[in-house]
Amino acid sequence: MKKYLLSMKIFSGVIILILSLSTYGIAGSSAGNGASSNTHGRVIVNGITLSSSDVAELKTLYGFEPQPGSYWYDARCGLYGVVGYPAYGVMYAGHDFGTLSSTVSHGNTGVYINGRELPREELYYWSQLLGSWIQPSVPGHGPVGFGF
Repeated sequence: MKKYLLSMKIFSGVIILILSLSTYGIAGSSAGNGASSNTHGRVIVNGITLSSSDVAELKTLYGFEPQPGSYWYDARCGLYGVVGYPAYGVMYAGHDFGTLSSTVSHGNTGVYINGRELPREELYYWSQLLGSWIQPSVPGHGPVGFGF
């Protein structure tokens, strides 16, 4: 029961995170500012250009076609966003879109989730959700972080 409640709290927090980032203009119905500037109509996830059949599969699964742009995706928890920005959406976990880079959302906090360094905006929301400020790594001891 405790695990279920924690999962519900995390899921609720992710929804709050998405809504909050939307307020700051980071999220949106399209790829976001600058997401499609150098993609020329392609959908790129974790550095991999999706094929037309991959895009069609996503459209079938989610009910809409992804906008051209360059995105990052965390296969462990399903969070995704535009390269260079915090998370702004959640998909099903487990898609195989290649390897998630630690620097993809331009993190600047020393705190990592599933190997991705969090930017300041996201760290604030995760800390609020968990009820405690998440501390960055101690120099010489590697990055701290947690996974889902």
